[in-house]
Amino acid sequence: MRVVKTPKLEPWELRLEVSYVSKILGKPLTKEKVKENLERMRYGVEESGGDTLIVQVPPYRADVKHVIDLVEDIAIAEGYDSFQPEIKVQPPTIGQEHPDEVVADAAREALIGLGYQEVTTFILTSRESQLDDINLSGVELVEVVNPTSREQAVCRRFLIPGLLQVFSRNKHHSLPQKIFEVGYVLLPDKKSETRTAERLHAAFAYQNPDASYSIIRSTLEAFLTSLGVCFSVFPSDHPTFIPGRVCKVLGEENSELGHFGEVHPLVLEKHKLENPVVVAEVDLTALKTKVVGGQTQDGV
Repeated sequence: MRVVKTPKLEPWELRLEVSYVSKILGKPLTKEKVKENLERMRYGVEESGGDTLIVQVPPYRADVKHVIDLVEDIAIAEGYDSFQPEIKVQPPTIGQEHPDEVVADAAREALIGLGYQEVTTFILTSRESQLDDINLSGVELVEVVNPTSREQAVCRRFLIPGLLQVFSRNKHHSLPQKIFEVGYVLLPDKKSETRTAERLHAAFAYQNPDASYSIIRSTLEAFLTSLGVCFSVFPSDHPTFIPGRVCKVLGEENSELGHFGEVHPLVLEKHKLENPVVVAEVDLTALKTKVVGGQTQDGV
């Protein structure tokens, strides 16, 4: 009958090459220095030929499974602060914030500073919400193949409908209500590989009995000025807004940035809103803004 005595309290051995330690740690170490560090960590060490050491691992060190565990303990004994950080392989690219996110963060910061509260709505929505409910027609939308419901049949092209829906669902809250959203919209683009173009928009809305054209215009001017945008404002016709109370915003080279004004009563009625609403929407992708990483520079 074989008798096995447990626990086994005899140390077990690992062969460790000093050159391997130096390679892993990126720091040249002598055989004597490696031995000294191992002994500080309570290992038994015997010298062998060349740069090899025979390391006796105590039986209570159940965490030591491989020579790399010995290298870790040597690094601890040597002191992590004695090693100089170094990138061995230069990466092909250096990570940085996407330009769209730089502009989006600047837009959010500006609108929060103007007293608006951020909301987030779904990219998938209904055709009625994007067109009929804001008096639009004949605008091409990006449609979803086999949608799960009518409420998720198209991708949003405008942010304004989402803000009006937020107002409609929060009529029980006190006034004034000032909200904004910064997010992506999708436009049909036959030249694109995906037949769509993704644009970053910002929209903000104000609901109160005193809501007027002058309030939304002053907010828009403060918003674009904070982004360092060169812009101009011209009268416009837009079915979502009251005639004579709507303007379009043009940027450099007369590029159209968006519209703002007082929402048409028919649109308010469709959303069951009883108080005046003013709203603006700006295409941030079209901006030639000077906000980059919190600094002012030429272009994004």
